Amino acid sequence: VYVCVMDDRGVLSAKVEEFMRTYETELKRALLEPLTHSKHFSLPLNVILLFDFCAELGHVLVSSPGKLMPVFTDVLHRKLCSLLSCNGLPLVPKERVHVRPCSLPLCPELQRVSVPHCVDVGRLLSFTGVVTHSGPTKMLEWRRELVCTKCGKSVMAYADFEQQNTIATPQSCPGKDCDSVKLKAVGEELTKGDRYCDYQEVKVQEQVQTLAVGSIPRSVWVVLEDDLVDSCKPGDKVTVVGVVGRRWRPVCPAQRCALELVLRASHMQVAAGLQASAALTEALASVCVAPGGSAHLWPTC
Repeated sequence: VYVCVMDDRGVLSAKVEEFMRTYETELKRALLEPLTHSKHFSLPLNVILLFDFCAELGHVLVSSPGKLMPVFTDVLHRKLCSLLSCNGLPLVPKERVHVRPCSLPLCPELQRVSVPHCVDVGRLLSFTGVVTHSGPTKMLEWRRELVCTKCGKSVMAYADFEQQNTIATPQSCPGKDCDSVKLKAVGEELTKGDRYCDYQEVKVQEQVQTLAVGSIPRSVWVVLEDDLVDSCKPGDKVTVVGVVGRRWRPVCPAQRCALELVLRASHMQVAAGLQASAALTEALASVCVAPGGSAHLWPTC
């Protein structure tokens, strides 16, 4: 176990910026490409290379991704802005950028074929399974600007992932010299792209061939956001890299509170579709012959 000594955000930012220099060529190539209709730019982050560069930085990423991922996003923003200002080429600025960790080290703690447990909450890991259900694509309001009706001071409220993405309104004005308790939402100041994002949930099930005999495969809900939406369909074998989170189910009087584990995806790779028609190999076809030794196969329908 690595001993983490990087508690200062400034130290983390300096280390991340030093590591991101290896991606300058890829970032320049991305800035030359036209902007897609989704206006998203995702940078795959090889976690194995990060561990080779600095083991402590890699340990912080897998153990506390909520602490390090915002640092990576800020550094990526600064890198793109500096490349735009230093080059005379016709570069296309990217509005919404994301860092997508992938290629985790091959160890049982990080590479999973079974559903994560409660001890994994808050950790970054990889889970391989089969998509069994794909939910509809929704529009999620992930932040809302509120303004005080008395002093006019504004504050930004964000959706709480653990509370089913609800946005809690502050109980009072954030201003020091204001005692007002009335805040109203300002919907005209922000565009829809700044307030809303695409949102989808898919259910991923454990692979049957990786389980012991007699075991029942379990499933976990995977949350997809932004450009990850509609990246898979039922029947696909996927490898999801994400953060294990928990969500409170709706609280009802006289009933026990319940939590559910979910995987908030940061990267998804589709391996192949698992369909019955593709499972008929040549070895299996050689034994599926008609009675009497005929070489004709039985009808598959």
